Amino acid sequence: NLTLSLWFNSTKTSGWDDVLISKNVRGEFDIQYLTSGTNHFRFLQGSSSGTSGAPAGINYYNSPTYTISANTWYHLVVTREGSGTNWIVNFYVNGISIGSVATPTSSPVTNTPRITDEAIYIGRRNDDWNTAYYYWQGSIDDVRIYNTVLTPNQILNIVNHPLITIPTPVAWLKFNNSNTDT
Repeated sequence: NLTLSLWFNSTKTSGWDDVLISKNVRGEFDIQYLTSGTNHFRFLQGSSSGTSGAPAGINYYNSPTYTISANTWYHLVVTREGSGTNWIVNFYVNGISIGSVATPTSSPVTNTPRITDEAIYIGRRNDDWNTAYYYWQGSIDDVRIYNTVLTPNQILNIVNHPLITIPTPVAWLKFNNSNTDT
């Protein structure tokens, strides 16, 4: 189970598809905002059905349509909850649920996520082909990663009281020019 939480703004609102956070798109996770077609968030999850746990494909979960405005700060939370091949991905913007998705759009692969020791990239895609692309056009702040699914009340607490850290994240990148980021 997983919760990814971050604040972001964008300098563009059309004609691009960029990544907010990525731990190898064919690996564990990737969150993208897309403006081609309909505006929405996408959570990508690699599949472990390849030989010896190698990446076999990508499953992705699209949020309902959600349009952002340029130069406006938003708080995004994406949770992944489940086990085996049964997962539910929830999307929250500014503490409000914008939708849940239980069935991914995917390559013909299983829906069991990979567990990797890949690096986490903020503001661009981490790809196992060592290709850097989908750079975020804007700013990202206060990134938190939890190894549990936060409740709607806990998510609202982060939005309304950003210094609250209960439960404790496994990673917290405050980007406030201090040496206390963990």
